[in-house]
Amino acid sequence: MKQKVLNALRCEKQPTLKHIFRRTHFLVLIIALFICGSSLSVLSFFALDNYAKRNLQLIASTISYRVEAGVVFNDKSAIQDTINQLNYRDDFSDIKITNSKNIVLAELQHPSHGSFSGLEKIFNHLIFAQPASEAILHDDQRIGTVWVTGNSTFIAKFLSQVLLGLLFCLIITMISVSYFSYRTHHHVMQSLEKMTTVANLVREQRAFNLRLPHTEILELNDLSQDFNTLLDEIELWHNSLRQENDTLAHKAQHDSLTGLPNRGFFEVRLETLFNQSRDNAPLALLFFDNDRFKEINDTYGHAAGDHVLIQTAIRLQSRLRKKDFLARLGGDEFAAIIPQVHDEKDAIKIAEAILSILEDPIDLPTGHRIWIHLSIGIALSTQCTSPKELLAKADAAMYQAKQTPSSSWHFSN
Repeated sequence: MKQKVLNALRCEKQPTLKHIFRRTHFLVLIIALFICGSSLSVLSFFALDNYAKRNLQLIASTISYRVEAGVVFNDKSAIQDTINQLNYRDDFSDIKITNSKNIVLAELQHPSHGSFSGLEKIFNHLIFAQPASEAILHDDQRIGTVWVTGNSTFIAKFLSQVLLGLLFCLIITMISVSYFSYRTHHHVMQSLEKMTTVANLVREQRAFNLRLPHTEILELNDLSQDFNTLLDEIELWHNSLRQENDTLAHKAQHDSLTGLPNRGFFEVRLETLFNQSRDNAPLALLFFDNDRFKEINDTYGHAAGDHVLIQTAIRLQSRLRKKDFLARLGGDEFAAIIPQVHDEKDAIKIAEAILSILEDPIDLPTGHRIWIHLSIGIALSTQCTSPKELLAKADAAMYQAKQTPSSSWHFSN
């Protein structure tokens, strides 16, 4: 009792998963305020830097192809006209064409103007400190070079728009974090509750067939699958253990040769049916003994004797009803419990039917044919006060039948 109270107090002090999610939610919001502003600006800067440099290199490659003829013929006017066609673009500040001797053949400078001129100079210095260059080739020989210096006007404009939209982004971040935090808490709690429910049912009701459903969260789904795998192994182990117990119980209660119930099982069943017969119709007990079994063993061997016992069990079973109970008591002795008989005539009729089925010979695996003869002792439960007395009277009646050559059965008095 004291331990339960201590466990309850300990659980009260421990934070719940819901409280942990709420606390984490506020921490995430605070961190998001800083990360969204700084990371968005830095990432945008580097992304635009990479884009601008690639764009400059593409411009240089295009110009190199277009001015090749002008450089070959040293036509400065044609070269200048070619680069002047790019005057409408604002993503460069200077284009210069030089020949193989580094003599400038043509140059185009883009005017810098607007409210971002100061910021542009800073960005030009940081990003475009080195111009992009592309060799002008003719017959795989270098005849000149294209130099393109970048312009950060569009970068400055973009970053200013980023700064203006930062507040809106932070608001969206707060809403998104709140929503997904709630969803995560909901999915986690739902999965854990299902797992707890299944675990309790398995522990309390041995419901090993239950399994956890698929969940949307990968880690929890993996945990559920591992839990299901564990349940599969437990169910397999439980079924195997139960099957093994059933097999051991069957072996403990049945004869290994004929498959019939053994003497121990027979005595338990006899006591149960005998007690039931006191309130219902009486039962009869038939005790069988093979008069020639020792002779068969001595003449044909023990394998033949086992074959005779098996065939005897099969024939006896074929003449009995489903509700009758046949058992091998040991050696060549069999016994059958016949419930719900009206009088001794019913029991004698069953005994004679059994004797009729044994009139046909038994074919041995060796090819020999033998005839068997059973002595049957019959006793009714109405004549006895206990199962032991009933069994003793049937046994005595069987020995009386063996001593009477003219009869194969004897009814106990």
